[in-house]
Amino acid sequence: MWNISLCLSVKYAMLGIRPIQGRGSEGPAGDSSMSNPPDSRPDGEGLPSDSYWYLVGFIDKNQKQWRTIIRSLPLAIGRSPSADLYLYSTSVSHRHAELFEQEGALWIRDLGSTNGTYVNSKRLAGPVQLHEGDSLHFADLVFRLGAYNPPADTDQVQTRELDTDELVTRLHELTSDFGNLLSEEAVSPYFQGMHEMEGRQEVLGYELLSRGFLGGRETPPLELFYLAERLGREQELSRLCRKVGARAAGELPGNRICFMNTHPAETQNPPQFLRSVEALRGEFPDLRLAIEIHEGAVTGSRGIADIRKGLRSMDIALAYDDFGTGQSRLRQIAEVPPDYLKFDMSLIRDLHQAPAERLHFVGGLVATARSIGIVPIAEGVESAAEAEACMNVGFPYAQGFFYSRPAPVG
Repeated sequence: MWNISLCLSVKYAMLGIRPIQGRGSEGPAGDSSMSNPPDSRPDGEGLPSDSYWYLVGFIDKNQKQWRTIIRSLPLAIGRSPSADLYLYSTSVSHRHAELFEQEGALWIRDLGSTNGTYVNSKRLAGPVQLHEGDSLHFADLVFRLGAYNPPADTDQVQTRELDTDELVTRLHELTSDFGNLLSEEAVSPYFQGMHEMEGRQEVLGYELLSRGFLGGRETPPLELFYLAERLGREQELSRLCRKVGARAAGELPGNRICFMNTHPAETQNPPQFLRSVEALRGEFPDLRLAIEIHEGAVTGSRGIADIRKGLRSMDIALAYDDFGTGQSRLRQIAEVPPDYLKFDMSLIRDLHQAPAERLHFVGGLVATARSIGIVPIAEGVESAAEAEACMNVGFPYAQGFFYSRPAPVG
């Protein structure tokens, strides 16, 4: 996955909040961290009086695009159906965060969530003032704060699908910035470890998770690849992320395996894809590599067999990612077994609370994989209880916030 997934069928949501005039320098609790970032501009500056703040973000994997306008504060955000902004993700807490007004400005605070609230990639330790362009993370869901000028007859709370003209306008505005991102290689590599579940919990390897910069601001990978797909440049972006990541991977400790993602479009043309990986291998001959292919992209045994053969000729391992989502192709996995099989977090979440039938099912899949020489890896492990459950059903390795968060080298 590029952070969450490269198989980008997503919901694109907008949340609008009326701009609140005024600008403070410290939080209500005296927390000045992250207030007034140097590249932020004052709240409301340059915004029409009838504009609203909004959050642009990706909510799930349905290919729908929505706008929700909300004109009142405070705004509760979380997984509870009673939340003002309901986020359906098991990584999001029921009462996760809250937007509120403080001295005429827009602020955010975390409500004791399990996986944290982040502003511009920094975890909140207290209330923080928000500014246009800020990036907000609620666990694994990412939003960006901007401004919107709604029709005069907009309801108090309204949700609707975005029309084509609005999408084209947004794409047009970002096309130039995206071209600069590719030409300037403006992506930053982050790495998250995959840890041994027993013994010393040594690191098997690190997954490369990239972030980019559009308009001078850090942009989450889902937004980057969403835009790249609509510009027809998703393969270029994917190759760039691997190239920049490979440069940094040489500094990872212990000469561990670097797991690199692919976009599903790349594997539709195996010869072309293998040429791009061969070029990468030529530039980094000593780097230990594994290429992750999304489970849903395994569309034919012949094509994936050619990819596996080509990768092995370059001493590169093959991993199937997000196993268990959508239509799992067990026959193809058996016919063209990968070196690593990464079980999607949907199978792992709350595994310690699962009924015996589910535990037996997951354990059976793990045992089957191991019996034919595949190394299974549990993704999305976020608690000690989940880690223990994964170990009990036979996983040798796991990845997730419980062990480590994505971070740059050093």
